[in-house]
Amino acid sequence: MGILPLRLPAGTTPQSLALTVVDRVGITLDPSRLEPRGPVRVAIHRASGRVEAFEATAAIETSLEVETLAKGGLMPLILDRATRAEAANLTAE
Repeated sequence: MGILPLRLPAGTTPQSLALTVVDRVGITLDPSRLEPRGPVRVAIHRASGRVEAFEATAAIETSLEVETLAKGGLMPLILDRATRAEAANLTAE
């Protein structure tokens, strides 16, 4: 529902990341470049100021999942498709 699932690199686990409530996780990804099983740059900003970066893999498998994420989730995708269909019907009349 608008959340990009990621596969961590081999040898990296949620436990080994040792995230705390004050850590911030950021991703660097141009949405137009999102693709199934594509690379995603991840940075963990620790409270100490240290930044740990690694490359994860987008855990998406289809172009529909890419489109859903690009629209911000399932509901925005459905609304976008419905409004486009309605606009097409109005111009066809």
